[in-house]
Amino acid sequence: MLGPGGCRRVAEPRPDGDEFVQPFTLPLPEYVKHLLGGQYTDADMGLAGLVGAGLLTPGPGLR
Repeated sequence: MLGPGGCRRVAEPRPDGDEFVQPFTLPLPEYVKHLLGGQYTDADMGLAGLVGAGLLTPGPGLR
């Protein structure tokens, strides 16, 4: 998972029985490459994380 400056792990993941979690960290450019490369199973959450961190904002004409 992306951990921008100031973020810290507060607990270990607790997935449901049918889920798997494999946390890892990447530099931002590698994270974006990974996200756009199709390996990420929850790309919507990856994009939401970038938006929530203020690293991805709508371009001109988008809302």
